[in-house]
Amino acid sequence: MDADTRVLRFRSHDPLEPSELLRPWDLRINQVSPGKFLGSVDAIATPSMLMYEERWSHRTVVRGSTPPGYVMIGTVQGRRRSRASWCGSKLGFSTLAVGRPAGEMHVVGPRNSHHVVVLVQPQALAQGLGNEWLDRICSGWSLDVQEDAGGLLWSTVLAAVRRFSERPELLSRAGQARSLESTIMETLIRCADSTGRLPPPARPSRGKRALRSALEFAAARQGRTTALELSMAAGVSQRTLQDAFRNALGTTPGSYLRVLRLNETRRDLLKADPRAAYVGQIAFRRGFYHPGRFAARYREQFGELPSRTLRCRPSVHPVLKDLTRGDLASV
Repeated sequence: MDADTRVLRFRSHDPLEPSELLRPWDLRINQVSPGKFLGSVDAIATPSMLMYEERWSHRTVVRGSTPPGYVMIGTVQGRRRSRASWCGSKLGFSTLAVGRPAGEMHVVGPRNSHHVVVLVQPQALAQGLGNEWLDRICSGWSLDVQEDAGGLLWSTVLAAVRRFSERPELLSRAGQARSLESTIMETLIRCADSTGRLPPPARPSRGKRALRSALEFAAARQGRTTALELSMAAGVSQRTLQDAFRNALGTTPGSYLRVLRLNETRRDLLKADPRAAYVGQIAFRRGFYHPGRFAARYREQFGELPSRTLRCRPSVHPVLKDLTRGDLASV
C-alpha cells in the first residue's frame, strides 16, 4: 500500500479516546447524556484527502479546531435537518458543515449521531472547484446545497470508507487512490454547483449567540462556575439562557456545568497514576465534596464507577496520533 494511503478502524467505550486518537482535530469531547458510551471511527487517507465515517452513541458537546492544512466538509444522516448543530447551524443533507484550516469550531451532537467528513488539502480543493469557491467555503461554517447533492455526498463518502476500511488491500492497486479522490471531487463540484449564488452568512439568533458565549465561558472555567455567572457572561437572563440550553442540549445550564465537571474529573482519573492517586482527592479538586453522591453521579454518567476508571486507563496506540501525517493503521 502506498505510503500516503492508510486505513483506520477504531471502536471505543470512552468518549475521551477519539479526542486523543484524532489529534489533528485538537478536539475536546464532553459526554452530556448519561450511560455507557460507544463510539466508532472508520477512516481512509489518500494523498490529498481524509475521509471518515463516525458514530457516537450519546449526546456530546465538542469544542476545538479543524485540522491545519485541510478544509473540512461534512454531513449527517437524515434527509431533513437533524438535531446535530455545527457552529450554530442545524445540519442535514441540505446544509453541509464546512470549516477552514485550523478554524475554531463547536459541535452539539445528538444521541446516535452518524456523520461523514471529508478533509481536503486547500490546493486540491482549489484545483477542483476554483479559488473563488475555496474562498467562499472557507468564509462560513455551513453551506446550503440541494438535498440530492448533499445526499450524494453522504452516500459516496460512506460507500468509499466502508469499502476500503473493510478491504484495505484494494487501495494498493495502481491508481486506486487517485481515482477515489477524483470521484469525491466530482461529488463536491456537484454540491458547489447546486448552491447557486451564496447568500451572505446569516447572523446567529440571540439565543445561539448566548449559548456559544456561555459554552466558551464554561469551558474556560472547566465547569467551576454557576448558571447565574453563565447568564451574566452571555449577556442574557437566566431564563433566556435556560431556553437556549434546553433547545440545543436538552438540559439546563446547571446540569450542564455538573456534567462538564464530571468529564473533567474523568480526564483527571485517566491521567492519574492509580498507585499514587485517590478518587476522593481528584473529585474534591473538581468540586465534588460528597464521595457517595459523586460516585453515583459518575456511574450514571459514564456507566462505571470512578475507581474502575482510575484502575483501567486506556492505552492509546501511538501510531494513531496524527492522521494527517499518514499515521493510519489497520487495527
